[in-house]
Amino acid sequence: MAQLVWTLAACVAPHASTPRAGEQAESVALNSVAVDPVPPLAPPAPIAAEPVSRAMLVTPPPLSPELIELHDTPCGAIESQVYWMGFGVDGDSLVVLYDSGEQCVLQVRGRRLVSPRRIRPPRLVERDGWPFHPMGIPFSPDGRWGLTFSADEEPLLQRLGSSRPPTCLRPFGDALVHEVLLSADAALFQNEEGDVVAWSYARRRRLDVSFGMGSPGQMVASEDGRVVALSDGSSVAAWEVETGATVLPRFVRSRVQDIAFTADRRLVAVDAAGGYYSWKLPVTDPEVEVERAELGRVRREGSLWIVPGSGAVLRAIDNEVSIDHVLEPGAAPRSRAFAVPGLKHEFAAPSFTPDGGRVSLSVDQSTWFIDLDALVLAGMTGRYECDRSEWALRNDGLAVSGSLCVLWL
Repeated sequence: MAQLVWTLAACVAPHASTPRAGEQAESVALNSVAVDPVPPLAPPAPIAAEPVSRAMLVTPPPLSPELIELHDTPCGAIESQVYWMGFGVDGDSLVVLYDSGEQCVLQVRGRRLVSPRRIRPPRLVERDGWPFHPMGIPFSPDGRWGLTFSADEEPLLQRLGSSRPPTCLRPFGDALVHEVLLSADAALFQNEEGDVVAWSYARRRRLDVSFGMGSPGQMVASEDGRVVALSDGSSVAAWEVETGATVLPRFVRSRVQDIAFTADRRLVAVDAAGGYYSWKLPVTDPEVEVERAELGRVRREGSLWIVPGSGAVLRAIDNEVSIDHVLEPGAAPRSRAFAVPGLKHEFAAPSFTPDGGRVSLSVDQSTWFIDLDALVLAGMTGRYECDRSEWALRNDGLAVSGSLCVLWL
């Protein structure tokens, strides 16, 4: 594995600026945003007891998201682009992180988002062009940490909800970061050669471990952040983040489509032939200690995602979505398929609730919301200013898009 260089340096923006007194955390007490709840949806049709292999025509109820206007709030002065957004600690706040490092924090009070608060870090990043977006997840699961990049494409680790300066990292020297994953305990960085290193939040330093598969690929972490798994598209392997010990030796399968961890810390992988594989880590022989199920070959080329937490499989092809729940190894999956006119799978962007109970699937100017537990379409929207970005979903049904549209499912 190539030698890795990690440099911790002061973050220097091309045009650093210092906030004036009182601007570190501006707040508004009276200017709040009220969102009327969406009327209850009609109960869905009963689910067939037997697996369904043919798509059924379903017309989901229309949803009417409300667009939050921030022009007359402290956040209205932020001129940079939204980099990422999600729910903060315990889900009681919504944090919008901009590519400049600024944040807009809104409090969730019942069915209202109130008190927009602007947070300006001591040094802002100013750009002439689009921000650098590597593959990966730039928010930690607990909503405490976020990640942006400097104008020189250096990772900037941000403490969400705080005006403290970001930590500027150079995990691979002058080499670019290919993928980022913020787990519960550490920030994981992968370069274009597939090497992975970890930065501990608590210790504020790099862990003395490195691992990889020789080529870049997908990274996922267990819920507790202790294990990270990698897939290069033709194999799967996993390691302990703290020690670098291998907990799943390389398991080779052609065209691995997705990997994910379930709530009970099983690692799940699915291949293009419909093979469903799961392991209770650690294992020494992945071929022997694997539990298998068959989902059936995908009829046409499409996109596939494993639902975090539940291990269900969401598959999308043009104009159709199917869901497969593998209840136990070797048993036929509980399945349902939907006709979704206008869906183009190659542009679909899914967002899941933390418990894996719901998913939003956004394509162009529409978003479909699917209840994965009941296997029903919960509704859809068709508002361009709301559906041109991914959504953040809370377990209780609150959904917010990157363009700050709000609705309750």
